[in-house]
Amino acid sequence: MSDIRYIKLKNEGGFVARIQIQYKARRVDHDGNVSFDAKWQKWHTDGYRDICVGQDRTVDIADAHIPDGSFVRLKAEVILGDGKLGDTYVFQTSSTTTISYKISGTTLSNTLSRI
Repeated sequence: MSDIRYIKLKNEGGFVARIQIQYKARRVDHDGNVSFDAKWQKWHTDGYRDICVGQDRTVDIADAHIPDGSFVRLKAEVILGDGKLGDTYVFQTSSTTTISYKISGTTLSNTLSRI
């Protein structure tokens, strides 16, 4: 599983898309035991989030203030349609890696692929 810090989404579909980051936070107890949240938590940037046709947007996951070592994945939200989930990665603040995806198709029949 790759360490990443950024996720980029390019919209090539006939709809408006948004980036949602889902994560399972890494927890370390006082004895040094590591665990992860059982359920995926959700985070998105504040303010204007729409990605119109032909546009792309990159999110710095560090803005979510989740712990290093947490599991993260992209949910490409499709306004008025079905969204798609990306692969799972490990978040690291020190990483310079950007994982890029594109979403294409229509609101109810779309495809998310890594580029």
